[in-house]
Amino acid sequence: PLMTSACLFVFFFCPSSLFFPSLFPVLGVLHTSSHYQSQHGSYTSSLPLLMSRPLRLLSLNTNAINNLIKRTKILQYLKKESADLVFLQESHLSSTEADKLLHLWRGDGCYAPSLNKKNGVIILYSSKLAASLITTDSDAYGRWSYCHISINNSPLLLFNLYAPNHDNPAFFQEISALLHKFSHVPIVMGGDFNFPLDLIMDRKSTCRSASSKSRTQLQTFMSDLGLIDAWRIQHPSDRDYTFYSHPHHSFSRIDFLLISKTLLPCLLTSSILPALISDHSPVSISMDLNISSPSQNQWRLNTALLADDAFQDFLLKQTQIYFQDNIASTSSFIPIWEAYKATLRGNIIS
Repeated sequence: PLMTSACLFVFFFCPSSLFFPSLFPVLGVLHTSSHYQSQHGSYTSSLPLLMSRPLRLLSLNTNAINNLIKRTKILQYLKKESADLVFLQESHLSSTEADKLLHLWRGDGCYAPSLNKKNGVIILYSSKLAASLITTDSDAYGRWSYCHISINNSPLLLFNLYAPNHDNPAFFQEISALLHKFSHVPIVMGGDFNFPLDLIMDRKSTCRSASSKSRTQLQTFMSDLGLIDAWRIQHPSDRDYTFYSHPHHSFSRIDFLLISKTLLPCLLTSSILPALISDHSPVSISMDLNISSPSQNQWRLNTALLADDAFQDFLLKQTQIYFQDNIASTSSFIPIWEAYKATLRGNIIS
């Protein structure tokens, strides 16, 4: 009861800036009409309609697609999955071959070409987005690439990376410096990070994993930039993996789609798909860009309800149920807390 009361007090009354900014972001809206109001709260939506269906995003380490047959299979797979925005890693494609892939894709994109048939990353976005490219850049080693685009005058940064398979914190320091230049822009980041974020929840092995300075560096800039692991936020207590290492006899979740916390209200679903055309499993999420970001629109609780005994009992019961089911399921409290706020808000609205 003490923890429940404390959580509710922080949730409803304490400004996020007084505590941990990365832990308590302002909540956003979950409704698409221009204005919504009920006894539980209200908000206003100002973004125009972007797509008639949710946006489908997919990230995949392809394990080389310089073979024409496999490249064709990848494109067929993306079409089957109705992917609108794609992050491909380890393409092994030269600039010439990457241009050919873009020509066959139903849209636009950007890439960092392979260096000596190693690395290579590609970002593809569908023509259905009607996106305009603002700027793009990539590194000389085929490790990262980004597209800064605008959709209906709303900026969005798409960042794709293929991290080194050894501990290299300098690489993530470079990525952090790049992303801080876009701290004012919502970010979607896909990639193969080559290490799990949570050694308990994201790894299954009989061998102990070595400490990683890269992991610490990534967690730091995720906190600084307000980036969240889209799959984990919706599956706080689940265990699933994207890669099996034969030499280490271990399963791990090392492929992620990270999104800005401001995009959390837009997140609908997240899943890890079967590994059909690569040794990695694709990670997929769906988002509704018709939903406004919380930087522009905020859901507000009708605070008069806090004086209602029945409403207080409802909040306490929902909070107790949630933490009893989830608090012992992960080594990190952050995803549990983020998912709790979203769950409680949804319960209040419903």
